[in-house]
Amino acid sequence: IQGLNSDRKLAIALDVKNPTVSGWRKNKSWPTDDNMEKLALMGSEDPEAALIELQIWNNEGPAKVRWVHIYEQLAAAAAAIVLITAIYPTPALAIEQTAHSSTLVGPIVYIMDKPSG
Repeated sequence: IQGLNSDRKLAIALDVKNPTVSGWRKNKSWPTDDNMEKLALMGSEDPEAALIELQIWNNEGPAKVRWVHIYEQLAAAAAAIVLITAIYPTPALAIEQTAHSSTLVGPIVYIMDKPSG
């Protein structure tokens, strides 16, 4: 995290004690959910992903395997959403395209009254 190049500075930024941060760095303890979210935001990372990673670190055995599986499923779902939105135009884009073209690529969903003209 830029500008927080010591345990002391990070502890001050998170309002925790110095040994707390040292424990995290040495893998002797883990941040709370709130502190993990703060750390993610400070590092410009996704706080939801950071919270899942915290659960993976905090657990062992079958629970850890389930958290890893949840993380993988969410990553796959996010990738699918990105792919789908790249392939299919939004309804507003489809409406604009049909105003300039006589060929329809797919169904058009009007979310407001049809444009006049």
